[in-house]
This record gives sequence, C-alpha cells and structure tokens, in this order.
Amino acid sequence: MRTILLSISILLTTITMASNSEVVGGNSLQPTVSTYPNPASDRVFVNITSSYSNIGVKIKMYDVLGKLVMSREGNDTDGTGKSNNVIDVNEFFPGIYTIVVTDGEGNTSNPLRVMVTH
Repeated sequence: MRTILLSISILLTTITMASNSEVVGGNSLQPTVSTYPNPASDRVFVNITSSYSNIGVKIKMYDVLGKLVMSREGNDTDGTGKSNNVIDVNEFFPGIYTIVVTDGEGNTSNPLRVMVTH
C-alpha cells in the first residue's frame, strides 16, 4: 500500500512539473518570476519583473531537502524593473529544485519549482 501511495505522489508531482513555464507573483510589491523550460536539462531561464527599477535582485535555488545549491545576483539592466537571467543546471543532480527571488527592497517571490533532467 505504501509503495502505491508513493508512486501516486511521484506521478502527481511529475504531472504538476510538466508545464513548459510557470509564472508567480501575488501582490504588487512582490517580484513576478517566470521560468522556462520545465523540465530543464542544461539551463533554466529566469525572467523577473519587480515594481522597482534599477534595483538588484537575488536568485536562490534550493534542492528538495531545502539545501541552498545556488545563489547569485541578478541586475536590472534596462531601468524598467526587468531582469533576464540564465542558470546553468548541467552540474546539478536530476531532481526538483525551488527558485526564490528577492528584490533589492526585500520583497520575495513565491517559490517556483523546476525539474532538472539530464
């Protein structure tokens, strides 16, 4: 019975993760983040729109256990509050990762999940 439940859980996670891209952002101060492709095999594109222009953003990526596996600064390049970033996932183990973005004002995005496959 336990094996069946685990299989169903994995199947539901796989179905949930199968979309080509995902966009999150709730309130007007929270950064809006989109990622693609999902699943990803070599790189993930992270596009961020913040309510603030000319302000840096921090991108963090966590593994399924919650361990920080990547942290980097992304900068607003065009003064409109938009930041386009590429994350190389070639060195990551296959699995599900969570991306969280914080803008320079401390506003944090909702977490996004990305499946890495090779």
